[in-house]
Amino acid sequence: MALKPLLLALGCFSLVGCGLLGEVAQRAAIANAQFSLQQLKLVNADVPFLTPDAKANFQLGVGVNNPNQIPAQLDKLDYAIALDGTQVGTGSLNQNFSVGPDATGTLTLPVSVPYAGLPSALVSAIQNRQTTVTLSGTSHLDFSIAGVSVPLDVPVSVSRTFSF
Repeated sequence: MALKPLLLALGCFSLVGCGLLGEVAQRAAIANAQFSLQQLKLVNADVPFLTPDAKANFQLGVGVNNPNQIPAQLDKLDYAIALDGTQVGTGSLNQNFSVGPDATGTLTLPVSVPYAGLPSALVSAIQNRQTTVTLSGTSHLDFSIAGVSVPLDVPVSVSRTFSF
C-alpha cells in the first residue's frame, strides 16, 4: 500500500517536469524564428519647439515566422531602431507573444524616436532616396523552476532597405 503514494508522487513530478520542459522549449523556439520588417506607422508626433524632448511615436510591424513544430513564445523584447546605422529610437515590449507551430504572426512594436539626432539620419536618407532600417535587440525569456525566474536572452536583428 505504501507503494501507491510513492508512484503517485513520482507521476506528479514527471508531469510537472514534462510541462516545464515544454515551457522551456516553447520559449527557446523563438531563437529559430525568422523576423522581417513589414510596416512602419506614425501614431503621433510632438510639435518641435513647443514640447520638451519632442519625439515621434511609431508602430513597427514585424513579421515572425516560426519554422518549429512547437509554438514559439516571447515574454519580453528590448530593442533599438537604426536608420543607415544611426540609432534613432528604442522601445520595449513587455507582454507575451506567441506564434503557433509552422506559422507566421505579426508583432507590433511601439517605437519612440526623439527628434534630437534624427535630422542627420533623415537628411542622409532623403539625399540617397533610400534608407536601411535595422531592428536589433534582445528577447528575454522567463520561465519558472520551482518558483524561481530563469532568464534566457536571445539576440534579434533584422534589416530592410526602403526606397522612395
